[in-house]
Amino acid sequence: MIAPDFLSRLPEIVAEHVHGLLPELVTCEAIEGDFDAAELKRISLRAPAVLVAALGLNQELEISWPQGEVGVSMAAFVVTRDHRDLRARASAWAITQALATMVPEATWGLPECGPAARMRQRVLITRETRAAAVHLSAVTWTQPAVLNPFANADPIDPAVYVSRAPEIGEANRDAYTRVGGAA
Repeated sequence: MIAPDFLSRLPEIVAEHVHGLLPELVTCEAIEGDFDAAELKRISLRAPAVLVAALGLNQELEISWPQGEVGVSMAAFVVTRDHRDLRARASAWAITQALATMVPEATWGLPECGPAARMRQRVLITRETRAAAVHLSAVTWTQPAVLNPFANADPIDPAVYVSRAPEIGEANRDAYTRVGGAA
């Protein structure tokens, strides 16, 4: 059975992976919900930062019940500020490029997750962020996840048997040669 806190822990786990890839980030943590210029103004955030959030769930078109596969809408908000000779825009795009190589196909080491898909990036610059010399952008993706995995599901061991003009049935078993699967 999946841990009941899987969805609440997913952003934390992703943030840990991102911080492992980008240890120079001053802030890298999970947050609740969306992030915008108003939220940036409300909190004091040390930059450069990546803030990871799960924004919602979508039922995937390929139904996988009873496992219950959903697409988790994820976002990594990138926040940078002008710093000495490094412009906020330049550092934001460097972080975005690192995320763009990390996110596609990522499962974050979790058996509940399928490979991340549909990654996108969008710049969230507003008049307020320009005035504060802050660059704000978001890398978003869909993280397939199984909410009800089969308990003790043993892997299927496919086997392929071949024969030249075989007769069918148990009495003809010796006429077949096994060419695949575990013996």
